[in-house]
Amino acid sequence: MPSRAGWRNDAGSADNPARRLTRFSTCALSLQPSCASVARLTAALALLLAVLAGAVLLVWYLSFEIDDDYPEEVVVNGLAGPVTLGWQPGGPVTIEAGNETDALRALGFVHGLLRPWHVLHVRQIALGRLGTWFGTPALTLDSLALRLGLAEQARAAFQTLPEADRERLRAYTEGLNAALATETARLSRPFVLLSVPVAPWEPWHPLALERLYAWLAVAPPAPDVLAHLGPEAHAFFQSDRRLRSWLQLNGFEHSVAWTVTDSTGTHLVQRHVYGATVRPLFVEVLLRVTGAPPLHGATLPGTPFFPAGRTPRHDWALLLQGSAHLIRMAVDTTRLPYRHARLHHRDGTERLIEIVRTDAYLPFLRDRTRASDSLAVDSAWVLQWAGFSTATDWPAWQALPRASSPPAPPFRLLQGNGLYVARDGRPHLLGTPAVSRTYRRGLLIGESRWAAFLLPRLDSLALRSAPPPAWLDDPFSAWAASLAPPLVAAVARAPDLPPLLQDGLAYLRNWNHAYDRASIAASIFDTWVRTFYDRTHRWPEPADSTSRPLLVETLAEALATLTRTHGPDLSRWRWETVQPDLRYVPPWTDTTATATIPYLFHPVRRPGTGHPTTPAWGASPLLSSPPAPAAWEAWSPADPGAPLHVRRLDLMPRRFLGRYLLGSRTARFVPLTPSPAGPKTRLRPPPPA
Repeated sequence: MPSRAGWRNDAGSADNPARRLTRFSTCALSLQPSCASVARLTAALALLLAVLAGAVLLVWYLSFEIDDDYPEEVVVNGLAGPVTLGWQPGGPVTIEAGNETDALRALGFVHGLLRPWHVLHVRQIALGRLGTWFGTPALTLDSLALRLGLAEQARAAFQTLPEADRERLRAYTEGLNAALATETARLSRPFVLLSVPVAPWEPWHPLALERLYAWLAVAPPAPDVLAHLGPEAHAFFQSDRRLRSWLQLNGFEHSVAWTVTDSTGTHLVQRHVYGATVRPLFVEVLLRVTGAPPLHGATLPGTPFFPAGRTPRHDWALLLQGSAHLIRMAVDTTRLPYRHARLHHRDGTERLIEIVRTDAYLPFLRDRTRASDSLAVDSAWVLQWAGFSTATDWPAWQALPRASSPPAPPFRLLQGNGLYVARDGRPHLLGTPAVSRTYRRGLLIGESRWAAFLLPRLDSLALRSAPPPAWLDDPFSAWAASLAPPLVAAVARAPDLPPLLQDGLAYLRNWNHAYDRASIAASIFDTWVRTFYDRTHRWPEPADSTSRPLLVETLAEALATLTRTHGPDLSRWRWETVQPDLRYVPPWTDTTATATIPYLFHPVRRPGTGHPTTPAWGASPLLSSPPAPAAWEAWSPADPGAPLHVRRLDLMPRRFLGRYLLGSRTARFVPLTPSPAGPKTRLRPPPPA
């Protein structure tokens, strides 16, 4: 054992830990020159800790949401028996139920759990109560919804349904409310950040969303039409444009569907264009009900409707296209119904607004002029839309998955245009699409004039052995291939062209007429065509090759536009940059809502590719509406036993480092098949009292 003197010697030595700690503290406090190295070491350690803390915060920010949270068991009122839900992260949901009504409850639960923010957000808009969440910026949208009568007429439409149909809507609502009661839904980031209550659904709310979707499916008036409207009508459609920007939902008129018949049978290919939102518009489900054929389909969140689907008996594609008309007519102002509605603000205040609307039209009275000697009769612009009545498409929606032949109930809010393919391979038209053309091996339908330009390329692809889904990656434009060469040749013959025009022509001469990411000529050509249209109010044709001065002027203006926007270096005018795939998280990318939550939900920018005239979809300067790069695509194979295959991009950053990896993600076709390895949720009825 060491002596007491030995202990004293150890404590007094220079290498004793206590002495070293005392010396370190003295140096750190006095910062004498002899202690400079210790101070530097302390500063370096502090800096390292700060960097590590910043890295942790950065990883959290880039991750955003790391895992999906699926409850293991949930009690749902009204269930007759247990229901099993199979989840595939980022993919379809399998519903296994004992009867159709329980399946509807499960579908409501799926929508409420996967899309709580989406369904409640669009419900606030449809009810005209968005101002209670966002305050003043949202009141113009509430005023628009109240003038359209979305909630008022949906409630009335619910009362017109047979009791059996109302019971189905109650079942769907019970499932949705059960999902909204879970922590997964209530603690969703938007609700926490906004501090808004998650109010329960009522059975007529799906019909309010039905009306909102039907209105969004109406293509807005063209700019040249708006120019002739009065101030009240113009303000109305400005609010409508703001609504579509708020939700980032637009471009439905560019959806298409076509059939392909080959040695294996008839395939159905469909593409639903829905805007620039980061989340897909549809939720895919595989519905397996005891004693009934399985149903693969895409559903509209907040409703039990299937715009696309497949059963062992048939396939269908319903294009979301609405119809409304602006006309000028004589209006007897003494017979118009006047009513008042309340706008509700987030701060609790209210404001009354006056609404004038009939069951047939919405008049813009401040735009009127006297049309007769009578004091009561004026000429005014009016908006005609089926949604002003108590119409509902519920019977038509229910018939789509059940019909063994083309369904008979007509659509009233939507146009009901689409394709129905029976198991014998024969395609049947639904409704009266604006574009309905046959090609070498099938039938194509669409609503936009650009859809018809797909036909030559589909004819060419039909001769190849590639499966139909591969067609949707083809960026070649038969429209550009027929139009560009004569226009370019006409300009090339002009004398004394400036260097910039010569450089632009060089790219156009060597173009393969494909709208791929690297194409510079695609950017030049589309900007040129758009400039020509803005100058002449018509689209160019090959015959315009005789108008050389006009072509030279518009090409020079197009090149000047690209120079101002993207710089003088033509190598930077790639299609992926000039027409990017830019997606938004509604509504926080709306300019008036960014002050609420300024640091989250930034737009996602991806390289652009494709075109409205190519099998591969992509936005273009040719479209007058806001860019709509987002599309949901599906392929129904000819084999009746094969599942529906779907493709869409879900750009919410839910995975580790998700925000950092979003721009490089690509979509692939996914079959709607059950996943035994995925997480499961068991829905069960409440225990007996």
